[in-house]
Amino acid sequence: LPNTGKPVLVQDGLLQGAPPNETPASWLVNEGKIIFSYYADATRDVRLLIFNTEDASVEQLDFRECGFFLTPIMLDKEALLVQCEDSNFYQYDLSEKTWRRWFPIDWTFGGALYNEAFNMFDRGGRRWLGNEQGLYFSWDNSGRFVPFEPRLPTAFAISLLVEGDKIWVGTHSDGLFVIEKPFARPDDVGRRNFRLSPNPSAGPLRLQCDALPAQPGALRVFDAAGRLLVEDNLWPALSWEYDFSHLPTGLYFLQIQTELGRESLRWVKR
Repeated sequence: LPNTGKPVLVQDGLLQGAPPNETPASWLVNEGKIIFSYYADATRDVRLLIFNTEDASVEQLDFRECGFFLTPIMLDKEALLVQCEDSNFYQYDLSEKTWRRWFPIDWTFGGALYNEAFNMFDRGGRRWLGNEQGLYFSWDNSGRFVPFEPRLPTAFAISLLVEGDKIWVGTHSDGLFVIEKPFARPDDVGRRNFRLSPNPSAGPLRLQCDALPAQPGALRVFDAAGRLLVEDNLWPALSWEYDFSHLPTGLYFLQIQTELGRESLRWVKR
């Protein structure tokens, strides 16, 4: 328990809401709480228990949407997310005490992600999702995800841990990767966080950021006369790839708008 350094044995006798003859299926720890998924042997019901480590209180959630296998995926200050054995996801609103279906999608093209094996991690209202296609990022609990850039050398992200300024990603057969300093801090606001390379270039261009924006932004490309030529969404990431080969040679200005502020970068098309 916090502030004591003493371990606590969590068992049926301690969890008042857990009657005997129930089988613990899986569990999750986050936000000072331990989430237990239980299978009632007698009634064949699935039950969820939330054990608060601060005051040792227990809350039992009735859940009858699916059968035996129920896996707590993620818990933050607003909601609990669980996955059923049929790969469907449900989200429990901690304030409203209600359940609803939850559909994670790749927001860049609208494709569903929920049928692919994955794991999630929440930190500070930002959700990270790892699956067979790689690593994804979300800025809210709506289910909208975007591929995280730069991409991992391997696709299958099977485990995630967000700690401090690092994201640890375990992959299938290809080892452990760490992404350092991915989060924007208050002192990053107003700084020059973005850079272009190569510059000059014939068209292919990489835009990089030293701090991960928490919200989608916007990219606008202007010519030397101030005419708007390109306008695009800037999904949260650390780098973005563009190809402006169709533009004539000359001087251009890339205007970037995020919660970090507005920046303007000069780019020469040769």
